[in-house]
Amino acid sequence: MVSKILTFKELLKKENIKLLIRGMNYRFRKRNYSIVLMNCSQNALYHDKIINDGEAIIYEGHDVQKNYLTNGHSPKKTDQSLRTPKKRLTQNGLFFRAAFRYKDGQGHPEKVQVYEKISNDQWVDNGLFKLVDAWREKNETRHVYKFKLEVLNDENFNSVSLNGRRKNKRYIPPYIKISVYKRDKGTCQFPRCGKKDNLHFDHIIPISKGGSSVSTKNIQLMCAMHNLKKNNRINF
Repeated sequence: MVSKILTFKELLKKENIKLLIRGMNYRFRKRNYSIVLMNCSQNALYHDKIINDGEAIIYEGHDVQKNYLTNGHSPKKTDQSLRTPKKRLTQNGLFFRAAFRYKDGQGHPEKVQVYEKISNDQWVDNGLFKLVDAWREKNETRHVYKFKLEVLNDENFNSVSLNGRRKNKRYIPPYIKISVYKRDKGTCQFPRCGKKDNLHFDHIIPISKGGSSVSTKNIQLMCAMHNLKKNNRINF
C-alpha cells in the first residue's frame, strides 16, 4: 500500500493542479481517472470506511449544495441527489453512472486516485482503486449514496491467502495512521533527523519478519531517505 504523506499543497503538485475543492472529482480536468478525498476520522463530515483489510473502500456520496436548498433546509438532513435542479449530473451522478456502466459490462471500471486525510494538512496517498459498485441507502435521517472502490492492482501489497481470500497484511488502518502521526509529531523518527517532509509510515519490524500493521508500537514515521536505507531491516 502506498503510504507517502503529503501536505495539500504537495497533493496538488502531484496532480499538477492549482485548486481542488470537492471531495469527489470525476475525470477532473479531463483526466483518464477520477480523484476522491476521504476521511475516516470520528469527526469526519461523511461516513467513509476501509474494509477487507485495506483492499476496498466504501465511500459516501456528497450532500446537496446549500445554494440548491430553500427554507433553511440542512444539507445533512436532505437526501443526496444524482442531479442538480437543472437536471445536470452531480458528482454523485457521474460516479453512479460510471459504476453501473461497468456493472452492465460496458467497459472497464473507472480508475480512482484516493487520498486519505489524517490531520488538518496531512494526506496519505492510498494509490489507485477501481469503482465497482454504487447504491442508495437510508440512514437515520435521509438517503445517501455509497460507492465501493477496490484496489486496482496488488503489486504494492504483501498479501497472503486466508481461507481462499487474500489478506493485505501491509495495510495500516486509519486510526493507527492518525495515532502514529500525532505521537511522532509529524517528524522522521530516525535519530537526529527530525525531517517533517517527504514522510512515510514505516514498519519497525517488517511484515516479512512477522511485524504487525495494526499496532502503533510497530509503526513509525520516517523520511523517504531513511526509509529507503532501512529497507527490510529491523535496525540500521
